[in-house]
Amino acid sequence: MKNFYFFIFFIFGINLIVAQSIVSFDKLYLENDLIYEKSSNNPFTGRAAKIRKNGHIVFEDFIEEGRMQKTIYYYNKTTLPAIEFVYFKHSGKTKTEIKYGLKDPKIEYTHFNELGEKTLSEIYKNDVLIYRCEFLKNKKHGKQFCMNKEGTEITEEYKNGKRIK
Repeated sequence: MKNFYFFIFFIFGINLIVAQSIVSFDKLYLENDLIYEKSSNNPFTGRAAKIRKNGHIVFEDFIEEGRMQKTIYYYNKTTLPAIEFVYFKHSGKTKTEIKYGLKDPKIEYTHFNELGEKTLSEIYKNDVLIYRCEFLKNKKHGKQFCMNKEGTEITEEYKNGKRIK
C-alpha cells in the first residue's frame, strides 16, 4: 500500500512539472537583464510564448529564475520546430543554434563560445554526420569533414580560414 501512495505522489509531481502553463509576454517585464512576472515582481520561471489568434505558437522562450535558457521558433501552421537557440546561463548569449529541416530530415548545429564566436558546425542527415567543421575566431580552423552525395568522406585541414594543401 505504501508503494501505491508513493506511485500516486510521484505521478502527481511529474504532472505538475510537465503541465507547466505558457504565459504571454504582456505578463512579463525586463529589468537589469532579468525577466520578471508583473503580478508578483519575482524573477520568472516557466514558458512564455507568442501565440497567434489561430492558436499557432510562433515561438516560445524557456526561462529559469529570470534568465533565458532557450528559444524555439516553429514552422508556420505546424508544431514542428524550425530553429532553436540555447543560451549560456549567465550571459544570455547564444551557446548553440539548432536548425531543423521541415521536409528534409536534417539537423544543423552551430556552437558558439561566450564571446559569440563560432567554434563548431555540424550537420546530420537521418542521424548520420555529413558535415563537421571546427572554427577559431569565426574562421575555419582545424579539420573539416564532409560526405558527398555518393557517400565518400572528404577531410580537409584549415588554419585561420585558409585551406592547408
